[in-house]
Amino acid sequence: MATALAFRPRVGALVDELEVRDEVPPDNRNNAGTTPPVGCAGAWPGDLLTPMRQARILTHMDEYNDPRLDSLFGAMSDATRRAILARLAQSDARVTELASAFTISLNSTSKHIRVLERAGLVTRSVQGRDHVLSLNAGPMAEAAGWLEFYRQFWTDRLAALETFVIKKRHLGKQGSKQ
Repeated sequence: MATALAFRPRVGALVDELEVRDEVPPDNRNNAGTTPPVGCAGAWPGDLLTPMRQARILTHMDEYNDPRLDSLFGAMSDATRRAILARLAQSDARVTELASAFTISLNSTSKHIRVLERAGLVTRSVQGRDHVLSLNAGPMAEAAGWLEFYRQFWTDRLAALETFVIKKRHLGKQGSKQ
């Protein structure tokens, strides 16, 4: 019996699940030798309703879900928002001052600023009619800590790999001399 792989996206999931279905050769069907009805795209109607065995091969990444970091990295992923942060690192600025530095509309700049505010990277104070924005670099420390953890992890793993390769070469040279 042949095995076919079919990918069916799961609503709300980041990863598709792999489903495995055993196909029955056409000559073993109840209607052997006939073609499927029109509109069934080469399959019998009953085949479309046949439940598939599920073989889960991937885990969902939501076990590592950290909405604060997601929001933070999402906010910093856009070049315009990074430019806004760089400008605010120099000094506080009004929204209209920031908008004038970009080729996008004031409305688009305001949307970028709202994303930065939701991530906690920018604070807004209203002084009369002016909305003054300030950089809040505190959340970046959390992201830097996360990055540092994985930088150290991979530095250690690569150092262990280097040690392994050097030992392997050394043992290989000793074995060839004998």
